[in-house]
Amino acid sequence: MLFLITLNIYLLIKRNTEPKDEIYIQKEIKEPITYKEYFIGDIIIINDEEWRVIKNSSINEDYVTLINTNYTRKINNCFKKYIYLTEKKYFEGEYLNKIGKDKTKEIYGYKIRLITLEEYDEIVELTIKEIDEINYNYSVKYKEDWVKEIDTLTMTDVDFYYDLNDNSKTCISWYIQGNIRQVLSNKEGFISIQPVIHYLKEYI
Repeated sequence: MLFLITLNIYLLIKRNTEPKDEIYIQKEIKEPITYKEYFIGDIIIINDEEWRVIKNSSINEDYVTLINTNYTRKINNCFKKYIYLTEKKYFEGEYLNKIGKDKTKEIYGYKIRLITLEEYDEIVELTIKEIDEINYNYSVKYKEDWVKEIDTLTMTDVDFYYDLNDNSKTCISWYIQGNIRQVLSNKEGFISIQPVIHYLKEYI
């Protein structure tokens, strides 16, 4: 009996102290995803409409930033910021649904918006054109001929409107009048707006 107990203890100790076979787990190495590269001025067709690339998009980016220069709706004036415009609701609702909300990517809070002055400055050459000690507009020199088709209110605030009195006609945001090569801080009457989207490359 004592022999059997001793043997069992020996076998148990031996089993627990014997070297175990090493198990190799081979991890799957995934190749980084790359996308098609797009450059400023490239044309992309969405729902039979031409959109222009306004920002270079590398192989590492899954979306491209586009503007529709053929958009025909207008607003009554440029004295309201984009976030307060009725057109913003149309952009983000009915219009974006036609494009496909799931085909766009939210960047800095927007899937669809207007162009910024900084983006426009990347595709043209802007020069300050002084009106007086406070007011100024910009004159525009094109780097690409197609840019003259951009005629739209921007997202970018006019940075001197708050210095003027309440009767001022100064716009709240800059207005690009591409066909006459100007960016204006004062534009009365009906003006154009052109949507900008961040479109996922997998749907192109």
